[in-house]
This record gives sequence, C-alpha cells and structure tokens, in this order.
Amino acid sequence: MSKWIISLLLFLCTPYTIEAWLSEPPIEAQEQVAPYLMPEDHPIKPILDMIFGSSRITTDVNSMKQAGFYDTQLRKRGIVFARHVDTPGYVYKIVCDYSGHSWNKYEDTCRKQDEYIEFTGRIRKRNQITELIDFYQIDNFITPKKWLYPIPTEFEPFQNHTMIKKFYLLVAEDIDIIESPNCVYLWRELPDENLLNSYFLIIRDARLCDIGPPNQSFTKSGQLAFIDTKIWPDENFNINAPTGFLNNEMSAYWMLLVESNAENVN
Repeated sequence: MSKWIISLLLFLCTPYTIEAWLSEPPIEAQEQVAPYLMPEDHPIKPILDMIFGSSRITTDVNSMKQAGFYDTQLRKRGIVFARHVDTPGYVYKIVCDYSGHSWNKYEDTCRKQDEYIEFTGRIRKRNQITELIDFYQIDNFITPKKWLYPIPTEFEPFQNHTMIKKFYLLVAEDIDIIESPNCVYLWRELPDENLLNSYFLIIRDARLCDIGPPNQSFTKSGQLAFIDTKIWPDENFNINAPTGFLNNEMSAYWMLLVESNAENVN
C-alpha cells in the first residue's frame, strides 16, 4: 500500500467530529481577545460585517475566494494569508475550518479551536515593538496595526470530521513593502551602523525570533517595517541570526553589538 494511501487513511480515522466543536468561543477566549478586537467605529468593520454576514466564508480557501478574498497563500500551521477586494490597505490571516489545510497533522492551529491564542500573541508582540520604537525614539521603524475580528458564529461549517469551527481572524494594515528578492538584496546593501544599533535594541528587548527578511522588510518610503510578530518559545531566540543576511562588514559589527551586550541577550 502506498504511503499516500496510508496517510489518507490515518487522516480519515483521526477522531475530529462535529461533537467535539464548541459553537461559541469559550469565556476565557472572549476575555483574552477583548482588548484586541477591532473597534466598532473602525472604517472597515461594517464592510467585514457585510462580507461575513451571509454565510460561513472561512470554511476553506475556495469559499474565501468566492467571497472576494485574493492573493491567498497557505502558510505554515494552516494559516491562510489573504487580501479582500473591498478592503484595500488591509491583509488577513485566517485559519479555515477545514483542517486539511494543515501542513503538520498534530502541531498546528487547524485542528484546534484556539487560533485566538496565536493571533492575540501576534498583536501583543506588535504592541511591544511599537512601545520600544517609541521608547528609543526610532523614527524610521514602523509596525502595522493589528486587530482581531470575530467570525459570526451563527453559521456552522459542513458537518464532517475535517471541519473544526474557528472563531477569530487577524486583520492588519497592509504596508507597502519591497518584496523578495529585492528585500534580501537591500538587507545586504542598505544597513549601516546607525540602523543596526536601533535594530539591535528592538531584537534584543522584544526577543524576536523571526528575524530578517521578509519578517522585517524595507518599505518603498525607506522605513523598516516589522511585519511578522509571532510569539515563539524563548529557546527559539537567536541573537546571532542577522549574520546570515547581512554583508560581512555589518555582520562583524553586529557581533560586536552582541559581545558588548552579552549580559542582556541570553
């Protein structure tokens, strides 16, 4: 029997059923997300209410596309990145109900109802970076604002074992960044000691794990944008990571910064 048939049988036998769902987010989830919900007076809130107000759009990627989402990209842990035709200037990260979008059968957000933990963590880290940028008065660093949007709960996914109902999605400002491979090139050519001094402070104090392009990308207006703000376990923190994308001169300078701050980076 081929490996893919065995994998399919294992997947189909996984005991995820409609009975395991919560139809509404648990109280602890509602309390945790409350500070991060998109405010009612946000300009795109009525648009999202209209988009999500008629059917279960987040069933899978196809249902998202039918509802006007585009540039859909399936990423690790089953998270779908997308934009919507009616909300220019914003991007979305969505965990669909369909658990078959998973890359890793056991360690992802697809097969659980706790996507709010992943998304609130990203907002908290974004807020921490913003506070550090303000504290150190770094004029040319930015990070997009992010909010949670509650997916209407009155619509249920299809009743089969591949569906796990989700409750929240992440909305972020769409910053006009320079995409790869140009971003990678700029990281090797643009940084000077002043930029690295500021960058080091943010990486060190926020203990960022997703370091370098494309997670921090240069914008077309010349700023450095901190895009990906996922919270990782602290053991993933690697202060030496920038030496992998800086040129030799700036890599050597980065290591001087690390050595002179050794007591604060471990």
